[in-house]
Amino acid sequence: MRPIYKIQESGKITKDEIKELLTKYYTKKFGGSVDVERELYEYDIKAVGLCKIYALAGTPPKGYAMYIPEIKFLRLLNPRGKSFKEFEGIIITETK
Repeated sequence: MRPIYKIQESGKITKDEIKELLTKYYTKKFGGSVDVERELYEYDIKAVGLCKIYALAGTPPKGYAMYIPEIKFLRLLNPRGKSFKEFEGIIITETK
């Protein structure tokens, strides 16, 4: 994964990088196995202003990301819904 400052400079982030940021935060703050491969689920919420929600698999989910494409804003949230990182002017891409 690219360092966060590189992500901010490029203005792009991949879904894999979102997944890695959420996983690193969860294992650092809440413990858990780093070896477990977790899926990143995507929910497209068109009814509330074209927002995309990403959830890191687990019971309950191990972290969330909220993306608003219209204003290019990404917020990462812990499992309890508290924001821990925000990106402005960012675009989510499939590849680097």
